[in-house]
Amino acid sequence: MNYRTLGKTNLEVSEIGLGTSYFGLMDERLIKKIFNIVEMNGINLLDTAELYGNGLSERLIGRFLNNRIDDMTIVTKVNANFDSGQHRENYIIPDLRNKIVGSVERLNTDSIDILLLHTPPTTTSQFKRIVALMSEFKKEGIVKFWGISATTPDEVLPFPSFANSIDVIEMTYNIIYQEPRISLFEKLKSFGIGIIAKEVLHKGALTGIALDHLSLLSQSLHKLQPKFFEEILNDIKGYMGSEFRREYLLRYALGFVLSDTSIHTALVGTSSPLHLLECINAYKERPYDPDFYERFRSWYQWQS
Repeated sequence: MNYRTLGKTNLEVSEIGLGTSYFGLMDERLIKKIFNIVEMNGINLLDTAELYGNGLSERLIGRFLNNRIDDMTIVTKVNANFDSGQHRENYIIPDLRNKIVGSVERLNTDSIDILLLHTPPTTTSQFKRIVALMSEFKKEGIVKFWGISATTPDEVLPFPSFANSIDVIEMTYNIIYQEPRISLFEKLKSFGIGIIAKEVLHKGALTGIALDHLSLLSQSLHKLQPKFFEEILNDIKGYMGSEFRREYLLRYALGFVLSDTSIHTALVGTSSPLHLLECINAYKERPYDPDFYERFRSWYQWQS
């Protein structure tokens, strides 16, 4: 496992991080096996959220890691826009404090390494209040670093004046969806903001299993993505020739994301120990071919 420095946090994080959104749905014996695989393979970043299993994911991390939690970088997320399934337009500051304290307790730790806000507030005045509150949390020691978890660059770009206050951004990024690279990554790098890539397998579309369901997959992809996905497959098949196997898609998907030096860690979600091992093996065997990856960057930008 290789490690990268997560921007201005100076945390050394593994190039592959573990997403734990499925933990609330899994047998605990499988989760224990997953933690063993994580430790044996040098993964030191875990991503969770209060919403994953209504806090169960955080509890399981706190219980299974116990006093080893200090050896990991724990990223958790809170979302003050939802309460009991109801959407709210505004973050409510007292709710946010309560949610953060709840995450600390469930993780069985004294402080959160990285706290991310799901769906950041939509107004500058409200975001300013959030920045002030996060500054308080950092002074209290309950939060070490903070940032935003976003799906699109539009959720981050409205607040450039606060970039110096933000430590980390978690952003959807993969070989099919490259918008953040075009409009955001260079800006984040200029402020030393750490970048965590999520959905690097595009909700499973970039795993070998997806090749068995191409018709359904094409329906789930948006805009230029079905055509682009077909282009990716054809290029990889052409590149590998008769040696092409389904697992190569996973290798190229991870290789593409990690070939971008803006990215500090790529999150891999898993629902089984076997799937996690497949991802780790794909990471170890990913192709080092900058020209090949650049082709997909250029193609995407030309089509956008």
